[in-house]
Amino acid sequence: YQRRVREAVVSTQSTGYYITNNLSLGARSPVTGMDVLDSSQVSRFYNGKNIFLTGGTGFLGKCFIEKVLRSCPDVGNIYMLCRAKRGKSATERMTAMFSEMLFENLRTENPDSIQKVIPVIGDVLEKNLGLSEEDESLITENVHVMIHSAATIRFDEHIKFSLQLNLGGTVKMVELARRTKNLISFVHVSTAYANCNIADIEEVYYEMGDMYSPLKLLDLCEWMDEDVLASMTETLLKDRPNTYCLTKAITEEYLFKEAKDLPLGVFRPSIIGASWRNQPRLDRQFQWTKWTLYRCG
Repeated sequence: YQRRVREAVVSTQSTGYYITNNLSLGARSPVTGMDVLDSSQVSRFYNGKNIFLTGGTGFLGKCFIEKVLRSCPDVGNIYMLCRAKRGKSATERMTAMFSEMLFENLRTENPDSIQKVIPVIGDVLEKNLGLSEEDESLITENVHVMIHSAATIRFDEHIKFSLQLNLGGTVKMVELARRTKNLISFVHVSTAYANCNIADIEEVYYEMGDMYSPLKLLDLCEWMDEDVLASMTETLLKDRPNTYCLTKAITEEYLFKEAKDLPLGVFRPSIIGASWRNQPRLDRQFQWTKWTLYRCG
């Protein structure tokens, strides 16, 4: 466990890539119940580091923010890409997020740490992530770690939108990463199901073949009629069950072929549910998961 966490963080500092299907920022001591990251290599790694995070308002993104602020007290700023949604501005959405039960301990024990999370107005679907010149400069001049978690996770998403968000958003992040002067780690959140057509999935790169050219497929989304593109879905899926798994796999194909110049790490989580031990407060929307698993034995 400790070796896996250490490798995931440290090995991305050199050119190349790291793939992991399981990653945790740490655990709580069974004796004291307190976090055990204070003197760990992970905690030391984040000391003074500034992070650029996409998908920060999603379930995984929120848990990452809470865990880093709680367990890595000397972390720098977390610049969180956020857009207006459902009549709420990006700032209003972030304020509402920090009022959730997940952040109760932080609000009580270390409320000043929340000030480290800075909203950056943008959208992964827009050109250059929708960043203003000022915000782009803020990121390229100050960020050390980039974590790309934004994605559509709907299984039945239209192939065009799924490609534009999951693949296109990643392409824009890679372009931004190349302009980031002090970058030491670029982490892409994929899924264990990207390669669900393979019986035994190892922590290696699975090449998809000549049929799948990520950038050409992305280009098709710009000019091809949606109905025509949709008619190609079954052919593109082949032995994958849905567009979510497919576009995540195509995104990995792009990263391993086109982004090898970056300090790249790929995280392939499986189903994400409630914490068993480490998280003191559960996100409301996943409390039912823990109860269901408990009742099922």
